[in-house]
Amino acid sequence: MVRGKVEMKRIENATSRQVTFSKRRNGVIKKAYELSVLCDAQVALIIFSNKGRLFQFSSSCMQKTIERYREYTKETLININTFEVEQQMERFPFLKVCHKIEFLTLDGCLVCIHLQTKVVDLDGKLAKLLVNICTYSS
Repeated sequence: MVRGKVEMKRIENATSRQVTFSKRRNGVIKKAYELSVLCDAQVALIIFSNKGRLFQFSSSCMQKTIERYREYTKETLININTFEVEQQMERFPFLKVCHKIEFLTLDGCLVCIHLQTKVVDLDGKLAKLLVNICTYSS
Protein backbone atom coordinates (compact mmCIF):
# COMPACT_ATOMS: atom_id res chain seq x y z
CA MET A 1 0.00 0.00 0.00
CA VAL A 2 1.40 3.39 -1.03
CA ARG A 3 0.98 6.42 1.17
CA GLY A 4 -0.15 9.66 -0.41
CA LYS A 5 2.10 12.70 -0.39
CA VAL A 6 1.30 15.04 2.51
CA GLU A 7 0.91 18.68 1.56
CA MET A 8 3.06 20.85 3.85
CA LYS A 9 0.58 23.36 5.17
CA ARG A 10 -1.13 23.97 8.49
CA ILE A 11 -3.84 21.47 9.37
CA GLU A 12 -7.01 23.51 9.85
CA ASN A 13 -9.02 20.96 11.86
CA ALA A 14 -7.90 21.31 15.50
CA THR A 15 -8.55 17.66 16.39
CA SER A 16 -6.65 16.36 13.36
CA ARG A 17 -3.84 18.81 14.05
CA GLN A 18 -3.54 17.58 17.67
CA VAL A 19 -3.55 13.91 16.63
CA THR A 20 -0.90 14.59 13.97
CA PHE A 21 1.22 16.53 16.46
CA SER A 22 1.04 13.71 18.99
CA LYS A 23 1.94 11.00 16.47
CA ARG A 24 4.77 12.98 14.90
CA ARG A 25 6.10 14.06 18.31
CA ASN A 26 6.27 10.42 19.40
CA GLY A 27 7.90 9.52 16.09
CA VAL A 28 10.61 12.15 16.35
CA ILE A 29 11.31 11.20 19.98
CA LYS A 30 11.63 7.56 18.91
CA LYS A 31 14.06 8.54 16.12
CA ALA A 32 16.12 10.62 18.58
CA TYR A 33 16.32 7.63 20.93
CA GLU A 34 17.33 5.29 18.10
CA LEU A 35 20.02 7.72 16.94
CA SER A 36 21.45 7.96 20.45
CA VAL A 37 21.51 4.16 20.94
CA LEU A 38 22.66 3.05 17.48
CA CYS A 39 25.27 5.74 16.92
CA ASP A 40 26.24 6.52 20.53
CA ALA A 41 25.33 10.16 19.83
CA GLN A 42 24.55 12.74 22.47
CA VAL A 43 21.01 13.82 21.59
CA ALA A 44 18.78 16.48 23.15
CA LEU A 45 15.33 17.21 21.76
CA ILE A 46 13.05 20.01 22.96
CA ILE A 47 9.51 20.42 21.62
CA PHE A 48 6.90 23.00 22.61
CA SER A 49 3.30 22.45 21.60
CA ASN A 50 1.22 25.35 20.31
CA LYS A 51 -0.25 25.61 23.81
CA GLY A 52 3.22 25.94 25.33
CA ARG A 53 3.52 22.45 26.78
CA LEU A 54 7.10 21.15 26.95
CA PHE A 55 8.17 17.72 25.65
CA GLN A 56 11.80 16.71 25.84
CA PHE A 57 14.18 13.83 25.32
CA SER A 58 17.83 13.61 26.21
CA SER A 59 20.20 10.68 25.89
CA SER A 60 22.23 12.10 28.77
CA CYS A 61 21.83 15.10 31.08
CA MET A 62 19.84 17.77 29.21
CA GLN A 63 21.63 20.61 31.02
CA LYS A 64 25.09 19.28 30.10
CA THR A 65 24.03 18.90 26.47
CA ILE A 66 22.70 22.47 26.38
CA GLU A 67 25.92 23.81 27.94
CA ARG A 68 27.94 21.88 25.36
CA TYR A 69 25.80 23.42 22.61
CA ARG A 70 26.29 26.94 24.01
CA GLU A 71 30.06 26.52 24.16
CA TYR A 72 30.18 25.13 20.63
CA THR A 73 28.07 27.92 19.11
CA LYS A 74 30.05 30.58 20.96
CA GLU A 75 33.37 29.17 19.67
CA THR A 76 32.00 28.74 16.15
CA LEU A 77 30.75 32.33 15.95
CA ILE A 78 34.04 33.69 17.25
CA ASN A 79 36.02 31.59 14.74
CA ILE A 80 33.79 32.68 11.82
CA ASN A 81 34.04 36.33 12.83
CA THR A 82 37.84 36.16 13.24
CA PHE A 83 38.14 34.66 9.75
CA GLU A 84 36.00 37.47 8.27
CA VAL A 85 38.11 40.12 9.99
CA GLU A 86 41.31 38.56 8.66
CA GLN A 87 39.86 38.55 5.13
CA GLN A 88 38.94 42.24 5.41
CA MET A 89 42.40 43.10 6.70
CA GLU A 90 43.96 41.37 3.70
CA ARG A 91 41.78 43.44 1.35
CA PHE A 92 42.42 46.72 3.20
CA PRO A 93 45.82 46.43 4.89
CA PHE A 94 45.66 49.96 6.36
CA LEU A 95 42.42 49.21 8.23
CA LYS A 96 41.62 46.88 11.04
CA VAL A 97 37.93 46.19 10.55
CA CYS A 98 35.34 46.39 13.34
CA HIS A 99 32.90 43.53 13.72
CA LYS A 100 30.15 42.89 16.20
CA ILE A 101 28.66 39.46 16.83
CA GLU A 102 25.30 39.15 18.54
CA PHE A 103 23.58 35.91 19.41
CA LEU A 104 20.77 34.91 21.70
CA THR A 105 21.48 32.20 24.24
CA LEU A 106 18.92 29.61 25.24
CA ASP A 107 18.18 31.45 28.48
CA GLY A 108 17.33 34.63 26.54
CA CYS A 109 20.53 36.56 27.21
CA LEU A 110 21.93 38.56 24.32
CA VAL A 111 25.68 38.10 24.01
CA CYS A 112 27.65 40.72 22.08
CA ILE A 113 31.27 40.41 21.06
CA HIS A 114 32.99 43.53 19.73
CA LEU A 115 36.20 43.69 17.78
CA GLN A 116 37.40 47.30 17.72
CA THR A 117 38.32 49.31 14.64
CA LYS A 118 41.84 50.64 14.43
CA VAL A 119 43.18 52.80 11.65
CA VAL A 120 46.80 52.10 10.84
CA ASP A 121 48.81 54.73 8.97
CA LEU A 122 45.67 56.27 7.50
CA ASP A 123 46.98 59.83 8.08
CA GLY A 124 49.94 59.18 5.80
CA LYS A 125 47.75 57.74 3.07
CA LEU A 126 45.32 60.67 3.31
CA ALA A 127 48.20 63.15 3.10
CA LYS A 128 49.49 61.46 -0.07
CA LEU A 129 45.99 61.46 -1.52
CA LEU A 130 45.54 65.17 -0.78
CA VAL A 131 48.92 65.95 -2.38
CA ASN A 132 47.84 64.02 -5.48
CA ILE A 133 44.51 65.88 -5.59
CA CYS A 134 46.18 69.27 -5.15
CA THR A 135 48.74 68.44 -7.85
CA TYR A 136 46.01 67.28 -10.22
CA SER A 137 43.84 70.37 -9.72
CA SER A 138 46.68 72.90 -10.22
